[in-house]
This record gives sequence, structure tokens and C-alpha cells, in this order.
Amino acid sequence: MDAAVAGRPATAPDAGAVDAGADDPGADHPGADGAVTRAGRAARPGRPDRVIRWPGLVALSAGLLTPALVTGGILIGQAGAFLIAWWVALAAVGTSLLAVVAGIAAAVGGWGRALGIAGILLGVVANPIVLVWGLDLLGGL
Repeated sequence: MDAAVAGRPATAPDAGAVDAGADDPGADHPGADGAVTRAGRAARPGRPDRVIRWPGLVALSAGLLTPALVTGGILIGQAGAFLIAWWVALAAVGTSLLAVVAGIAAAVGGWGRALGIAGILLGVVANPIVLVWGLDLLGGL
């Protein structure tokens, strides 16, 4: 009789039960040298099995924060608080540079490549210096 059916918690498999993890492809298996590998992959000393994606996430986050800061700076400047608007514009330039640098690192290193490319695009297009240059170029047409 199954332990969970009997009303008590199943803490250990029953004596006659078959080990369900024996053929599980995600189960841990000891290698020839005794190192435990995951699903038949060779053990890589010093490297975790998880995928690193934080540079791409940082790039995308900074890329999304850049237009928000630019918009906030414009609205604050229209309200007459020019010093605060100037500092917000500097923060927008800084987050734009962070988005581009982290995006390049993510794209080159393969650490969230698509997120990194999106961060690069947002960081370049929403950069206040690029916006002023681009709008001036469009105004001269």
C-alpha cells in the first residue's frame, strides 16, 4: 500500500517500489571517475550547469530605463526645474552607456544575446545626445 494513500507522508520509497529516477534523463549519474554528471553530460570542473543571462537582462533593463529617464527629464525641464532635468539627462546618458556596454558583452559572450541586442538598440536610440543629433538632422530636411 502506498504511504501517501495510507494518510502518512511518503518520506522514503516503499521496500518493493521501483526507483523512478533510474531512467530519468535529468537524474544525476556517476561518471567513470566518480564525478556526478547531469543527464550524460561530462562534468566540467569549476563551471556550473546553469546558463548565465544576467548581462543581457542588465542591458535590456538599462535600455528600458533610458527612455523613461529621457521622458522624465523633458517633463521636469518643462516644469522649470532645469538643474534637476540636467541631472536626469546625465542619468539617462549613463544608463544608455550601461545598456550598450552590457549589451555588447551579452552579444559577444552569448549571455542572453537577444536581450543584449535589444538593450543596445534601446540604449543607442534613446540616448539624449543621439536624440538631439537625430532630431536636428530631421529638422534640417
